[in-house]
Amino acid sequence: MRLITKFNTLIRSRLLWGAFVVVVSITFIGVFSQQGGCEKSPASGEGRLFDRVISTEEFGAARRFTLGFGEQIGLTRPQAKELRKRAWQRLALLGAAERLGLLASDSEVRELIRRDQVFTQLGAQRFKNHIAREYGIAIETYEAYLKDQIVLSKLYDLMRASVWLAPAEMDLDVRDFSDRFNVEFAFLSPTNMPVSTNVTEEAAREFYRANTNLFAIPFRMNVRYVEFPFSNYTGVVAAQETDIKQFYDDHLEDFAVKSTNGIESAKPLDDDVRANIMARLVADMARDKAREQAMALVLSLTGGRYQQAMPLEEAIAKMGSTAQTSAFFAADETIPGLDVGPDFYRAAFELDPSRAQHNVSDVITGDRAAYVMTTCANTPGRIPEFAEVADRATDLARSNAQHGAFLDKARGMKDAISDALAAGKSFDAALKDFNLNVATTRPFSVFELFGGLTEDSTNAVPHAMSLVPAVMRCDRGQLSDLAEAEGGLLLAFVADRRPGDPGILDYARMDRQNKTDRFLTMLAFGSWADYFLAQATFEDFHPMTGGADSEQSPEDEAHSD
Repeated sequence: MRLITKFNTLIRSRLLWGAFVVVVSITFIGVFSQQGGCEKSPASGEGRLFDRVISTEEFGAARRFTLGFGEQIGLTRPQAKELRKRAWQRLALLGAAERLGLLASDSEVRELIRRDQVFTQLGAQRFKNHIAREYGIAIETYEAYLKDQIVLSKLYDLMRASVWLAPAEMDLDVRDFSDRFNVEFAFLSPTNMPVSTNVTEEAAREFYRANTNLFAIPFRMNVRYVEFPFSNYTGVVAAQETDIKQFYDDHLEDFAVKSTNGIESAKPLDDDVRANIMARLVADMARDKAREQAMALVLSLTGGRYQQAMPLEEAIAKMGSTAQTSAFFAADETIPGLDVGPDFYRAAFELDPSRAQHNVSDVITGDRAAYVMTTCANTPGRIPEFAEVADRATDLARSNAQHGAFLDKARGMKDAISDALAAGKSFDAALKDFNLNVATTRPFSVFELFGGLTEDSTNAVPHAMSLVPAVMRCDRGQLSDLAEAEGGLLLAFVADRRPGDPGILDYARMDRQNKTDRFLTMLAFGSWADYFLAQATFEDFHPMTGGADSEQSPEDEAHSD
């Protein structure tokens, strides 16, 4: 009894518990110090820039900002690699800007938003709703994005001020764009310059061996899929009056009308507007209901901690649904009889039949239905034997030989016409030796055609997109190189070239200067971003690995694990 009393006194002793707290504190300090510490290890972030660990959250925001809040899911591996690189470049540029003292104030952000036409039309509260609806983000995130964009624009302007083009080069560029051309040309095609070729079986085999990729039979698969049409649920959902009023308040811009004096106001919530809102709400609710049913099937097929995975036939029988089997299809082919979008194809080729949990797709939402699928069968890709594709190989080899013979004939004709011109013949007369007709353009300048000075001006010069680049650097009396055009080749002769209208020369110079500056700045800005990344003691804790040809991004792989 005395022992128990003594123990009871000990456990009530404040001095004892105080000493215990000190010991525990010292122990925690030792365990979570820098040697073993509570500071996050580098692996818990995405990388290091300017001796600072970049958290996953900060890097994720940079990725979204780089895409302008675009879709990140389903990127191919090359796309995901490029996005990761650009996100790191963005962070490096922002870090460099901070060290250069280039910042953005809250007032600059507010002014940028005020100049937004959508903000002007909607006002502050409705603009917040618009941002949330369009991008799925809070206004604070949008403001952070704008602040970064302002900083990057200041860096861009700084780089643009450093870009310089030699005056002589600019003079030559302006001359090519502002001079007025009169061009004569001939259109050469296999029709007016026929060639004959004879393709032997050995030639066809040689073409086949050199171009086996043209004959490759792709990997094809088919899937078992369950369709949940939205129309099946329109009769079982209903919108409440509060839903209609809330939708109306959140989407006033959808019901805006202008009065005769130009003032914009929203239509009242009358029967027509109410019916419009009701239809939209019911459609949305039916889509959500279809997705809900589809998700229930996914959960039945994949199972979980409290539910065993069910076979497809058993799960759909329990739900009262049916599964269908698609036709075989390749990654770049459409499925006959099935109106689905790219999300369906992407999901199909991400399925992994070797792992049951990964052989069930997520819910795929189409235009008219939601879908869930599993793999069914596949046919491996292969290179067929020559005998299987002999006819096609012969046809392609013949087409290739004819095209080569046509080019050789066109080059020979060009050389002969060049000699005829040197001997004093006109372009028209030289063409007649080959039974070709000459066409003549109206006088034009490149700036008029592509500078937007005249409406639909490119139609005024036949084959303008092919003809203009061919003659821009040619002087009067010169023959152009052969230029590719739709269905054939162009051979042009510059009949006349004179200085352009002095009235547009200054405008053309300013236009070319601005466009050239922007082009050169974009090139330099990318190099600048790489430079800052190299100077920022950059380290990527999770660099992307694997072949560059893989079509699945690491983010998708992470989702599928």
